[in-house]
Amino acid sequence: MSDILLSEQLGAMALVDQLRHQQMAVEKDLSLPQRRAEVAARIREYYQNNGIQFTEAQIDQGVREFFSKRLVFEAPELSALDRFWSKVLLRRHRGILVIQLIAVTLLVVQCSRVMVARHEIQEAQRAAIAVETNAAQKQSDIAHLKARLSAVQQDPAYIEGGDLFSALPRLNTKAEHALAMVDTSGVDYASEQIGVLEAFLAKVKAVQPMTDQLNELTRKVADIHLPAADSKATRGMQAELVMIKDLIGKFEIEKAGGQLRALRANTELIPKEVTIRVVDRPGTPSGVERCYDKALCNSNPGSIQGKSWYLVVEAVDLSDRPVLLPTVSSETGTGAWASQFAVRVPQAEYLKVKADKLDDGHLTNRVIGRKPAGRMEVTYLSQRTTDPLETILEW
Repeated sequence: MSDILLSEQLGAMALVDQLRHQQMAVEKDLSLPQRRAEVAARIREYYQNNGIQFTEAQIDQGVREFFSKRLVFEAPELSALDRFWSKVLLRRHRGILVIQLIAVTLLVVQCSRVMVARHEIQEAQRAAIAVETNAAQKQSDIAHLKARLSAVQQDPAYIEGGDLFSALPRLNTKAEHALAMVDTSGVDYASEQIGVLEAFLAKVKAVQPMTDQLNELTRKVADIHLPAADSKATRGMQAELVMIKDLIGKFEIEKAGGQLRALRANTELIPKEVTIRVVDRPGTPSGVERCYDKALCNSNPGSIQGKSWYLVVEAVDLSDRPVLLPTVSSETGTGAWASQFAVRVPQAEYLKVKADKLDDGHLTNRVIGRKPAGRMEVTYLSQRTTDPLETILEW
């Protein structure tokens, strides 16, 4: 026993006393009827000793009410703030739910903002890429348009056709202006204007063979030096060149082609020596008579009033080959290039040729006119033809 320390003994006794008192308190609370009876007896004894009047019912009621509230917790009166926090604590599960809902809502809103911001960034990136792509495409389109316009301007047909086709430089100016203003007027408008120029140049190139003929004939006419007597013919050829140039510039191809052929025939005719002679071969008459509807010779075959006489002639060169001459019909006013036509002559000349033909079937004096080489005008024998000279193309 001497080995036990006092501190150990006191510590153990404190725990034993604590357990003993707890047991006593439990037994006191568990033996409630006995305790009420003891308390009532003590109160009764105190009142009797001190001369205080009482009834048994009062003592029983008071003791019973005391012990009925002894183990009941009575909450103290709470302030408004205490009641608020009490409700918050009691309903914290709802608050937590609300907070969770608010948190989820905020999270959704934030995610939506992030997604919208990301979408806007992507749209901005796509727009930037589109702008860069469009800018690059536009530069490529402009370079292509410049190449197209340069190809037109370097085309020989464009270079040589500016004088003949006045629309060419005008359309080129419009195309250049549209290309210079491409940032405001747009690539499509510039392309349209260059396309108009290209289409017009295509029309110019389509008539290039005719333009080449005009240039060739212009040089030929410039090289022809006719004598002063043929100055009218020279002026006529120069006027023909101006007319043909105007017709080609207006793309009146058919008329221009006819004028070109006529002018070429003129330039080819000038160096030739041509003889105009009466036709003398079987199957072709050497002369014809005309009696018009309103003339007296229609009603009286023996009358010569209103009658005209023509010798059928042909134009040949020194090799006896037919040569085309410009001829105008005095009956219809139409002109044509013909190697055979009829020339009006006096009645006496007509009868002389007729008698010569009837004599042996051939003509002795056939020549009726000549055109020397290097000249344009045909000189007819005045004693054999009428003045002014009249010709017909049909008989």
